[in-house]
Amino acid sequence: MRKYYIQAIIYYRHYDLWIKLARFYTELVLVMSNPSLSGKRLGRQALLFPLCLVLYEFSTYIGNDMIQPGMLAVVEQFNAGNEWVPTSMTAYMAGGMFLQWLLGPLSDRIGRRPVMLTGVVWFIVTCLATLLVHNIEQFIFLRFLQGVSLCFIGAVGYAAIQESFDEATCIKITALMANVALIAPLLGPLVGAAWVHVAPWEGMFVLFALLSVVAFGGLFRAMPKPPRVSAKSSRSVS
Repeated sequence: MRKYYIQAIIYYRHYDLWIKLARFYTELVLVMSNPSLSGKRLGRQALLFPLCLVLYEFSTYIGNDMIQPGMLAVVEQFNAGNEWVPTSMTAYMAGGMFLQWLLGPLSDRIGRRPVMLTGVVWFIVTCLATLLVHNIEQFIFLRFLQGVSLCFIGAVGYAAIQESFDEATCIKITALMANVALIAPLLGPLVGAAWVHVAPWEGMFVLFALLSVVAFGGLFRAMPKPPRVSAKSSRSVS
């Protein structure tokens, strides 16, 4: 009976995954076909920014979910106990709450673009640094630093989308980004479980870094430069 119950859960996760992927594709088509403020379709340059932002978001989210099936291999390699397995997710989530309070005001002062690009570079560097760790403590610390990259999406990415597009387009892009958050927990463990059977777990972090490099290239090229909000003007408004 337990065997059939587990199979039912697996089949449901696969079915739910395909539903989420279909919804994701629908939202992507809606974004690409949505008219801009000028009444024309969004050009390639305008589309590149939100799509690369979605790619970066996907990289950071799947960076949490894909490694979970490989955590047993991680603790085994570092001769650590199984109690360290859930600590990886805890550290990643803790990092995702660490700088929310700072990044919003900072991007108001110096601009969304440099802060967002710094977040992508941060994620790339911390993912590649995982290849150099020698014990489980260093690995968990890097998981915390990688989780900090989540802060840039909520505090900077969404604000940049709202400043760059009209309201209707913002709604569709935000829905697209929300679907990424739904797909990653379903797709990540499935891909991660298959990955650890054919490749070392360290390769996952190389994959996360490569996806983020692609996202960085697109953001560097297409992310707009909204006007800075100076402290003097903000005081005058208040």
